[in-house]
Amino acid sequence: MDVDPLQDTAPPRHALESDDEEDEYNPAPRPSLSSPTQPSPTIKIVGKIPSNTSLYIGSGPAGLAWARGAGLGEQLGAVYVNEKQVGLLFVPSWTSTVVLMSEIMVRLPLWAMHTYAEAVLNHLNPTSVVLLDSYSTRTYISTDPDPNPSADPPIRYLSANCTPNLGPAVHLFALPNLLQSTSASFLSILHFGAFSPSTSPSSQPVKPAPIPSTLLLLPNPQIPPPAPTQLAPSSASTLESPSLWSVDTMRAVHALLLGVLGQKVTPWEERDEETTGGAGKDVAKKKRGEVGEGGMYI
Repeated sequence: MDVDPLQDTAPPRHALESDDEEDEYNPAPRPSLSSPTQPSPTIKIVGKIPSNTSLYIGSGPAGLAWARGAGLGEQLGAVYVNEKQVGLLFVPSWTSTVVLMSEIMVRLPLWAMHTYAEAVLNHLNPTSVVLLDSYSTRTYISTDPDPNPSADPPIRYLSANCTPNLGPAVHLFALPNLLQSTSASFLSILHFGAFSPSTSPSSQPVKPAPIPSTLLLLPNPQIPPPAPTQLAPSSASTLESPSLWSVDTMRAVHALLLGVLGQKVTPWEERDEETTGGAGKDVAKKKRGEVGEGGMYI
């Protein structure tokens, strides 16, 4: 329909919406409004890992930075998603807590996060959970005035089924900010108790008791890339990549992680040879996918 540019008023809406061209055949397919359905991922957990104990989950760059100085020892198990190793399981000598290093090598797409988190919780049936991840300071929205703009951004937290005593230096991760990481899937499942432990003696699904859970978020000056559409290499995939956080920050978060569960705080010291199983720089030069096959020291 032609519109006269010299007319005083715009034509009525129905005149534009009743164009005869709408009835013409268009061979181009119209885009679907619904997103394609993704197949349910296949989760496999291997290794003799104790259940019914506390669980630490370190994710991505924040988890790798903490693990460099935590002395986790040898890898004892793994979590595979579609035959790719996404989670590395440890039981350090200094604690009975199970440690899951998640998405150090491979990042999960959004459609696999919930299934992965649910499978881990079903298998390990933890009594309490502490998670470590990061948030972007460049996109964080704060309603509180900053009295000292030159100060370092704070560590933030979210919790479920508990009120952790973290001290005044740790701030709440507040609305309207959102997390779209696997840590959010873990915390939401724990909050609603939406999983059924595989160790339940009854054949009927049993809703577990509320599990105290705390997520600590390190300030990240970078904007993380969006979640991939398929399983993809993680940005934390090289051992020699520099940490985004200082040694003092990592010691502080190490004390917080252990303090949340009332455990004795062990020293956190950034390691070189221990990080790579005593093989020094030779292992660090390997591709990240090779580390963890047959044993990983971190």
